[in-house]
Amino acid sequence: MSGDVRSDATSTGSPVAAELAVDAAGLRKVYGPTVALAGADFQVLAGEIHGLLGENGAGKSTLVRLLAGVERPDGGELRFFGEPASGGPSERRKAGLAFIHQDLGLFAEFSVADNIALSSGFRRRGKIIDERATISRATETVERIGFDCDVTKPAGMLPLADQTLVAVCRALAEGAQLIVLDEPTAYLEARQVRKVFDLLSGLRADGVACVLISHRSEDVLRVCDRVTVLRDGRTVARREARELSEVKLIRLITGRADASDSAPRRPPAPAGRPVRLMVDTLRGAGFGPVSFSVHEGEVLGLCGLADAGQFAVGRALVGDVSTSGGRLAVDGTGFSPNGVRDALRAGIGFIPANRTADGLAGALTAAENMLMSPPGRWWQPLRGKKDDETCRRLLDTFRVAPPAPDREVSTFSGGNQQKILLAKWLGFDRRLVILNEPSAGVDVGAKADIHKQIRADCENNGTAALVISTDFQEIVDLCDRALVMRRGVVVGELGSAELHPEVLTEMAYGGMV
Repeated sequence: MSGDVRSDATSTGSPVAAELAVDAAGLRKVYGPTVALAGADFQVLAGEIHGLLGENGAGKSTLVRLLAGVERPDGGELRFFGEPASGGPSERRKAGLAFIHQDLGLFAEFSVADNIALSSGFRRRGKIIDERATISRATETVERIGFDCDVTKPAGMLPLADQTLVAVCRALAEGAQLIVLDEPTAYLEARQVRKVFDLLSGLRADGVACVLISHRSEDVLRVCDRVTVLRDGRTVARREARELSEVKLIRLITGRADASDSAPRRPPAPAGRPVRLMVDTLRGAGFGPVSFSVHEGEVLGLCGLADAGQFAVGRALVGDVSTSGGRLAVDGTGFSPNGVRDALRAGIGFIPANRTADGLAGALTAAENMLMSPPGRWWQPLRGKKDDETCRRLLDTFRVAPPAPDREVSTFSGGNQQKILLAKWLGFDRRLVILNEPSAGVDVGAKADIHKQIRADCENNGTAALVISTDFQEIVDLCDRALVMRRGVVVGELGSAELHPEVLTEMAYGGMV
C-alpha cells in the first residue's frame, strides 16, 4: 500500500505534498461469474476535484459501493485519510465521507433547513426541537459556500441546481471532507452547471476532496484536477485533466482509437413526407401558444433552457397535463388526449426524463418492463415463448448488456436501463415517440448506440420522434431540425445544416442569431 502522503500536482500545476483522502489499491469485487472490479486502483487527494469516468458497466458503481461501505471488497486494500476502511455506511459518514446520488435524497416538502438537519441532527432545547437554532445552523452552512438560499423554503420548490447545492450543504453539515457526486449535472442546463462547478471550486479551496462521476467529458475537463478512467473493472488511466483533450479522454474511456461522443450526422429527411403530428397554437401552464409539425421518419428537436417550457409541451402531448387551448392531430385525425392511455391507443410512446422514478419499475424484470405497455389491446395475455423471443430480440437489437430478460431492471447499469426503456417504446410499432433527455446520464458508447437506434427506427419504420432536451449537443448530433423555446414559446427553427451548439445556446438565452 502506498503511503499516506503523496507528491502530486494541483490544478495550477505546482507540485505539492497532499494527504490522500482515498487510497485504494487492487480492489476486487466478484458477483458469481461476473468480475465487477478486477484489481482497480483509485487515489484522491485532499483538496482536489477528481473525475471518475468509464462506460456503463466499467465498475464505477461497484467502486462507489465499496467506498460507501455498502459492500465489502473481495480483495485489495482501502484507506481513507491514511486510516484503514472499516464498518458500513454509518461509520463512513462519521469518518467524513458523503455520497450524493442523482436522486439527491431530499424530502421535497421539507424545508431546506429540515433537510440539512435530518442528517446532521436538529438543534434542541431540552427535548423540543429548536426551530430557530436549526434555521440559524442551516443558514451558516449555506453561507459557507456562498449559496444564496432561503432555508425556510421547501426544497422541492428550488431549481434542480439549487437542490444539488442543498444536498452538498447537508453533507458539509455532517462534517464531510470527501464528497462523491454521481452525475450532478445530468439534468442541468448550462447556467445551472456553472453554479454547481463554482461550488466545487469553493470546496476545493476549503480542502474538501470531491469525486465527480460524470459522462459529460467536457464538464470533467472543465472542473477536475485529475481523472481516473475505469474499463472492464480495471484502472486503465490516471491523468492530469489539463493534459487531456475531449477526444483523448473519450478514447481512454472507450478504448477505441476512433471513439467519438457524437453519432454521425444524418442527412436531412426527404421532403414531402406526410405529417405525423400537427400541433396548432397549443397552450398550457408554462407554455404557449406553440405550433409545429413532425413528419413521418423525422427526428425533430424541441430544446431550450430547463425552464423554457419544452418538457411541459411533451407532457401535454400525451395527456399528462391539461391544456387550455389549441389543436392536435395524429396522421391527420384530431387528437385530444385525456390521459396517457389515450396516447397509447393513438400509437404514441413517451420516455420521461427520469427513467428511475417515472420510466421503469426497478423491481420488475427487463422483460416485464418491455411488455408493460403493449401496443395492442391491454387485456391480451402474455404469450409465453413468443414474448420471450421478442424480449431477447429487443435486448439484442438495443445491445443491452447482459441480454438477460429475467434480470431485475435495477441491477442493470444506467446506460442499459435507458436502452431497456427505449426498447419498451421503440421496439414495437409506434407512430410517434416523445423522448425526454434520451441519453442523460449514459456513457459515450451507450449514447452512440441510443442515437443510432432512434435514427434507425425512424428511417426504417417511419416513426416520428420528438426529442425534448436541454443538451444542445445531443440535439445537434441526433436531429434533422430543431425548434428552440424560450419563456414558453418557440423563438426559432434551425435545419440540419444550421444546427450548432453555440447557435442553439445563443437563441435559448435570447441572443440574436
